[in-house]
Amino acid sequence: MSPAGAGGGPLAGGSALFRRLFPSDSDGADAAGSSSAAGVELDHFVIEERIGTGGMGAVFRAVDQRLDRVVALKVLSPGQSHDASSIQRFRNEARSAARLDHDNIARVYYFGEDRGLQFIAFEFVTGTNIRDLIQQHGRLEPAEAVNYALQVATALVHTAAAGVVHRDIKPSNIIVASNGRAKLVDLGLARKQSSDSSADLTIAGTTLGTFDYISPEQAKDPRHVDVRSDIYSLGCTLYHMLTGEPPYPEGTVLQKLLDHQGKEPPDPRRKSPRVSEQLAGVVRKMMASDPRHRYADPESLIRDLMFVAGSLGLRGIPADGLVWTRAQADRGSFWERHLGWMATAAALLLIVFLLKLFPHFGREVAGPENGSQAARSLRVAGSEPAGPRGGTPGEISSQPDPTDRAAAGASSAGAAAIDSARRFLVGGPDEGRKPPGTAEAAGEQPLAVLPMPMPPDAAAPPSAGGPTTADPPSVAGSRPNQVPPAAAIEAAPPRPTLPAITIVAADGSTVLNDLGEPKGFPTLEGACATAPDGSRIELRFDGRRIGGDGRPVVDEPLRIVKKKLTIKGVDGYRPLLHFRHKSVQAQGDVIQMVTLDSGSVDLIDLDLAMTVDGGVPLGLDEHWALFSLQGEDHVRLQGVTVSVANDGNKPAALFELVAGLGGTIGGMKTIKTPGSFDPRRLDLRIDGSFIRGGCSLIAAKHTEPGRIEIHHSGLALEGAVLDLLGGRDRPPEGAELELRLEHVTALVGGGLLRVNSGPAPRELLPVRVSARDNIFATNTSVSLVSMAGATGIDDFRRLLRWEGDKNFYDQFQTAWSMAPSLEAGMEFGFEEWKRIWRPASESGSHAGAIGWEAAWLAKEVLEVVPADLRLDLAARENPPVSKASDGTDAGVAAGTVPVPPAVPAEGP
Repeated sequence: MSPAGAGGGPLAGGSALFRRLFPSDSDGADAAGSSSAAGVELDHFVIEERIGTGGMGAVFRAVDQRLDRVVALKVLSPGQSHDASSIQRFRNEARSAARLDHDNIARVYYFGEDRGLQFIAFEFVTGTNIRDLIQQHGRLEPAEAVNYALQVATALVHTAAAGVVHRDIKPSNIIVASNGRAKLVDLGLARKQSSDSSADLTIAGTTLGTFDYISPEQAKDPRHVDVRSDIYSLGCTLYHMLTGEPPYPEGTVLQKLLDHQGKEPPDPRRKSPRVSEQLAGVVRKMMASDPRHRYADPESLIRDLMFVAGSLGLRGIPADGLVWTRAQADRGSFWERHLGWMATAAALLLIVFLLKLFPHFGREVAGPENGSQAARSLRVAGSEPAGPRGGTPGEISSQPDPTDRAAAGASSAGAAAIDSARRFLVGGPDEGRKPPGTAEAAGEQPLAVLPMPMPPDAAAPPSAGGPTTADPPSVAGSRPNQVPPAAAIEAAPPRPTLPAITIVAADGSTVLNDLGEPKGFPTLEGACATAPDGSRIELRFDGRRIGGDGRPVVDEPLRIVKKKLTIKGVDGYRPLLHFRHKSVQAQGDVIQMVTLDSGSVDLIDLDLAMTVDGGVPLGLDEHWALFSLQGEDHVRLQGVTVSVANDGNKPAALFELVAGLGGTIGGMKTIKTPGSFDPRRLDLRIDGSFIRGGCSLIAAKHTEPGRIEIHHSGLALEGAVLDLLGGRDRPPEGAELELRLEHVTALVGGGLLRVNSGPAPRELLPVRVSARDNIFATNTSVSLVSMAGATGIDDFRRLLRWEGDKNFYDQFQTAWSMAPSLEAGMEFGFEEWKRIWRPASESGSHAGAIGWEAAWLAKEVLEVVPADLRLDLAARENPPVSKASDGTDAGVAAGTVPVPPAVPAEGP
């Protein structure tokens, strides 16, 4: 009996639909084609073409009409739709995939049923699976295979943390996107690990998996497997990539199962001589028949694969969803690549030999010490009093002496050789002086690395004629320092010629090169990578740095990993750091400018700018971000301005909060009692700063606890202060995100708090807001707090705790709106808002018109300046004036925050 006519159940009457989706040879349609399926509608999805078929059904490319995006629609075949166990397994696949949210795993968007057909909507990945890559091009290069294996191993860290075992890892289930990202797909056999295995559809004696890649324990009983089974299958897949064939390509199904269980793992070097012994050892350990002899977890596997990656010249960027690629391509033969330095070393050794053979050679060539320019070029200025041509202390003297030009010309080559030999003998070239032809040699201002502030009693040698490197006075309470007026900067003494970026170590000493000079860096990225933990990076320039080509320097994305750094403009200078995205080979565009991974950074007295490139395509739920924080990070902005130009209105945030790679391993989290501070969680503080642009301040994409504090600052944002987007992991018991605001003036086009749980509800972290003495204004119809998505009203209400007083709301029509997709919405005006939170909160707050000196609410956000935040003191009644808890005006005092410079052009 055909599936369509099976008893007239839910499938009856749909034979025409089924023939279009699952044509048979007798229908005269091309079963592998796609034309017959085009235009078919299932629920709110419209099918465009068939892209694959399998035992469970077929996969189609379709368009989600509600969200206007392309999806991969997996449809259970009509025959399987008769079988309750098949339907349950199909639903389990959707549930397993829904628990996962990782860049190397295809995400699930929706599960549904229409006219008797079950379907799942997955993320559509444009690319080629590894099986087809091997069929088209043969075995992969070791570097390419290790790249994909590392990416899948990273995905296994996430699946293991979620308690999900894939159980069907194989080349055809790994799709390589056009940007080099490997995506693990098809969780049809995945299961949730649980002490109760009764919910699993398999029974003892049933084998699930693909025989070329199945682990021995999964072949015996797929109900009792863990991540080590997935590591085994990934090992077989890596073997296939390296050799072009599965580990046991010959024999019957039974023989293959016996080979997996009893044989020693095959050595891939027998099939491919390009496989190193180290890589072969990793593969064989992954494929050990006994799970106890395999890698115990994906983290251990990643560690060993990273050593292999290093030997192959690969590097990973960035921390989440790594794509591994060579730093640069190999160039020529061994002699072509090494002849230059070998010849230089030979020449230097010859010079050393001549110096030993003829001890007076250097003195005779250089001439008398008191008359030769060549001899003076080796002395460090500052070791003796500077004369008329002595230069600035701390610099190499290079002014020619007109009375000794002949001697200088005759001896310059010898002096250079002696200088090179001396530096070669003491352990390396002078790192502070760049070779001719580099940007710094041409005049670019370098960066330098410094330690944390020296104690007050430490004697710091002042820079002659310029400002010192001491920290600005500490903030009294939460009041920021007044920014030095422009006149004071202009009247500053002549500035010394020192590297524009300097690193000072935690013990107060400046990081030096072998000549005693501060070490300079051409990029902030290089300074941050070199600076030891606890260092201070000082920026000694005004505005944007100018490169040797005369054009402004644009800063590329950087990472701060497991270290504490302070980045500050020194007294009398106001540096501007302008960031742009970076295109990385095999990965695409990096759109997070500063990424912290278990790091800490303080930014003090400087200006930041980011230009969003509207031509860069974004993936689902991706945001441009100036800072990407991966959980347990600490960030402080003091006396900082930020400007974000976003003409294309792309999703953007100043701070993007994402879950760290190991944030939920084992499901173990430590949550302290409310009000206590856990130093391991997120800690973000903004003091005395001014932030504006086409973005939200914070986009929270995880469910990890943290604290956000904003004091005495001004905001002008097209988005919200906090966008709560949630994640896949359930928040730990008692966890919450704290948001504290005091004396803040904020123009927010997206409101203060904006919650969106999505069409398939994501887990959301409760938010506790403590707000006092603030002014919140808007130029849109948005509510102060808005919530939307598939979450219910009761759950939405439990997400918010509000503690506030002496807050003033200008132009807001409603205080709190909830728009769940599955039930009627609700709105609360400000009088209802006060009743909800009384008696503890909002007794001294006011909603209504506020008098301003300027009509700044009508301005574009990038045109807003601190002066626009001034209240109209001449107005007869102006609610925020003198109404703060401390007797001052509510909001920020406009003169206490720095003035941002004009947003720079994109630059070179």
